[in-house]
Amino acid sequence: MKITYIHHSCFVIEAINCTILFDYVKGKLPDFRTDKPIYVLCSHRHSDHFSDKIFRLSDEYDDVYYVLSYDVDNNKRVPERLRKVTMFIHPDQSFTLARFSLRALKSTDEGVAFICDVGGRKIYHAGDLNDWYWIGEDEDENKAMQRAYKKEVEKMDAHFDVAFIPVDPRLESTYSLGAKELLAHTSVDRLFPMHFWDDYSVCDKLEKEISHPVEHITKKGQVFEVD
Repeated sequence: MKITYIHHSCFVIEAINCTILFDYVKGKLPDFRTDKPIYVLCSHRHSDHFSDKIFRLSDEYDDVYYVLSYDVDNNKRVPERLRKVTMFIHPDQSFTLARFSLRALKSTDEGVAFICDVGGRKIYHAGDLNDWYWIGEDEDENKAMQRAYKKEVEKMDAHFDVAFIPVDPRLESTYSLGAKELLAHTSVDRLFPMHFWDDYSVCDKLEKEISHPVEHITKKGQVFEVD
């Protein structure tokens, strides 16, 4: 399996039987193979996670399918010609697709997070599911956020082969809370930071803080091989 970092929270997974594109907004995509389907997943409608550009892939490739969070407006966003190949997913809903299975969790911000089983490998893409503890904000709201996040973490699998986790530097000293709480519940083989607004230094910083191996993303288009 090959994983390519595109931008922000966008990654491409090229597995044996399919290609999965998460939360594409901008950036150069690899040339996709035409002998396996492409699944385009969008966790929610925020402009740093969703763009109408995803629908252009259907002009370049024949076998493209879309799985979008329920909060992406069907009538206004999805072209009529693509509605037959578009599915909307809600929190706690599961799909078994032709090449992989998919389950959604409820985001603590907007939309959903994804848990995928691709060829026996468990993959987690958080979207904006995170412990968004904002320093200086109302403490009751921060505590409610933590409770909501832990509730979703408790629904997760005991192990992920790959996990894409938000580590937003804007949170300052609380940027790693979500990662720590996830790792307290779930083991992760390959942990990919995301949502770090081009601050690549967060990868080194996170690894030192959580004492867990972290994939060191240093540039857009970086490729990682997963045995």
